[in-house]
Amino acid sequence: MKFDFLLNKRNILLIWIAVAVAMAMKQYFTGDNPHAHINNFIIFKTSFWHLIHQEHLYAYHPDEYVDLFLYGPPFAVMIAPFALVPTLLGVILWNVANAIALLFAIYELPSFDEKTKAIMSWLCLNSCITSLINVQYHGIVTALIILAYTFIKKEKDFWAAFCIVLGTMTKLYGVVGLAFFFFSKNKLKLIASGLFWIAVLFVLPMAFSSPAYILQTYQEWLEVLVKKNDINEVLTNPYQDLSVMGMVRRLVQDASISNLWYILPAVLVFALSYIRINLFFNTRYQLLLLCSTLMLVVLASTGTEASTLLIGFVGAVIWYMQSAKTTTDKALFIFALLVTSFGPTDLMPKYIRNEFLRKYALMVLPMLLVWIKVHWEMLASKKEEF
Repeated sequence: MKFDFLLNKRNILLIWIAVAVAMAMKQYFTGDNPHAHINNFIIFKTSFWHLIHQEHLYAYHPDEYVDLFLYGPPFAVMIAPFALVPTLLGVILWNVANAIALLFAIYELPSFDEKTKAIMSWLCLNSCITSLINVQYHGIVTALIILAYTFIKKEKDFWAAFCIVLGTMTKLYGVVGLAFFFFSKNKLKLIASGLFWIAVLFVLPMAFSSPAYILQTYQEWLEVLVKKNDINEVLTNPYQDLSVMGMVRRLVQDASISNLWYILPAVLVFALSYIRINLFFNTRYQLLLLCSTLMLVVLASTGTEASTLLIGFVGAVIWYMQSAKTTTDKALFIFALLVTSFGPTDLMPKYIRNEFLRKYALMVLPMLLVWIKVHWEMLASKKEEF
């Protein structure tokens, strides 16, 4: 009774919306330039206008914003409702959309009761705030990955395909939703739905521009992603490449170490999970693979920054809430909560945050340990333990 208010779904929704609005307004009204602290949203918003005027989406536009636009052409259409309204309203609605999408995805997870989902939402809120204060897209990205799984679980393959294709064609991260393909009971429908959504989302931006422009834009998207990857792999920027590869490169101070030394073993370990064919329709096994997938996005991407950690931390929360909660489990989760979730924020002492966690990309270390534990459970546990 004492904590009923905090566990009520409606109250949690209102709190998440309030937080999303507060973060948007804080960033908008910080400093003399209202755009200085919502640069990411300005990049997103401006992409729509660049699209309809058929301007280069991936060129530098220093008169409008800092950095580069890195998302697929369908993103420039998806952002339209937020671009067509005044900037303050747009950034507020954008943050609210990201918060609601993630919260909805958490509450759609199978196997957990309402109380557990409420606790999960509170555990995820701090990492969500880190993403919201950067007015980022990671709340929706996380939701799309989770919903790709839950829709397959509920035999709604048409919408699962939509989540996978939208996530892939806007930020590429969504492609990991294919990891849940073998959980589908109607694989042909999933494939056909995927082809349908690829066609729709490929053609949709053409309605706002032209076929030739969009075909050229996809080529330019690939080029800018390669360029951005090279930019990320430096030792002097403590805000980028917060991945396993980035952590090792910084610890040994060698920027030349190839990503393949880490990505190939990770893919091998991930692939080994599929040898448990007899568990493909076991919910706990499926949830473990979902957790691994969410964390792998962060662990293996040079584009990982503080706000991206949300994707992986949600995976860690899902793992912990269905774990045996042994002493090891509790220690790993507390480590992840302190370092991965609180690490990028003012809740972590500034000296530790800047001189250790950022400098050596150590925010990803707890997530790596949790990921290893997840795969140990998937491979070593007996069938009756699932």
